[in-house]
Amino acid sequence: MGTFASTVHVYTDTLLPKELGSFSCFSEGWQTMLPRDEENFEQDRKIARRLSKQLAFPVLWFWEFDSDEYGFVLFSDGKQKTVFSTESFSEPKGLYQLPPLIGYPTGNKQRLSKILSCADMECSIAMLEEYFGVCLEVFPELLETPEALKRTRSEEKYRAYLAEEKRFSGKHAPIGVELTEELFGKVEHYPVFGDFSQPKAHIFYLAQFHSYEESVFPLPAVEFRGGKLLPADEAAIRVAKTSIRGAGGTDSRFQKEYYPKRKVTFTDDAPAPFRGKVFTVFPRGYYPYDFDLSDRLILANGRGGIAFMNADGEILSKCSLKGNLTDYRDGYFLTDSTPIFDPWGWGFNPEGVLRIYRIIDRT
Repeated sequence: MGTFASTVHVYTDTLLPKELGSFSCFSEGWQTMLPRDEENFEQDRKIARRLSKQLAFPVLWFWEFDSDEYGFVLFSDGKQKTVFSTESFSEPKGLYQLPPLIGYPTGNKQRLSKILSCADMECSIAMLEEYFGVCLEVFPELLETPEALKRTRSEEKYRAYLAEEKRFSGKHAPIGVELTEELFGKVEHYPVFGDFSQPKAHIFYLAQFHSYEESVFPLPAVEFRGGKLLPADEAAIRVAKTSIRGAGGTDSRFQKEYYPKRKVTFTDDAPAPFRGKVFTVFPRGYYPYDFDLSDRLILANGRGGIAFMNADGEILSKCSLKGNLTDYRDGYFLTDSTPIFDPWGWGFNPEGVLRIYRIIDRT
């Protein structure tokens, strides 16, 4: 079960009446609500909205889920002025209304956009704290060292990020990606009728219709190979149904542990440079996904972020894919615009885009 954490901050130096809650000023220009004994994610949201009705100051509500997703809402006069979430189903609203509400002059839009598009969650939150000038992750154990909760507005982390992006993601980075094909459709891992065994070796069911009236069932099976979605033959489908690799399966090359800390142990099935090694340090939100053709570890973060790591645990390059990473094979990535496809059930969206990216190795 996932865990939530959320915080509430009022954009003011003015001391707030005690009847509104327990607040403290850790960073100049902000009053932060202290953690309660029983934190409630949705209750914090309601508190933020209520405070914005009672006070003549903007109120920021920030939330984080399992170190994988985060978002925030800026309230003013009880209304949502700015809404942002890293969840793929959520659309940002009013982002460019935010800067003037928290004291920035006209502009700062490009900086905010780059911060929120950063695929590394830890880096993105750190830059956002620097942008707001307030600590967004206020955990009870930090209250004993209030200096640890102090944030100052600057561009230090942002400029460091731009320099790192140029190094890891620019045209001189050793590894990059290139979009090779974009086509209409969605893919599903599960067959539509009868057989609920799960294909796991690059086999998908392809939907290319805009309405139920145009639908064709059962959906045709396709295989992702050679950077293309090609008709899958029965032999490939039989192999897929007995394979242990791929979506939903267990990859025998590495064993992942998430608690009490992230740890990845590479088995004898991994490429030779990784065998027997244990990694505990990854960019926040990234997890081992596969190995490329040069035996480098591919990391993915669920937000379109891809990173390449060598056997010494060093990041070599970072890339961004548009859409949700669905598969990797033969030096190509497949992404789908929607992570879940249900042709009969709730939430069906008849539009969809599939994209295929090729790895560019500049080494």
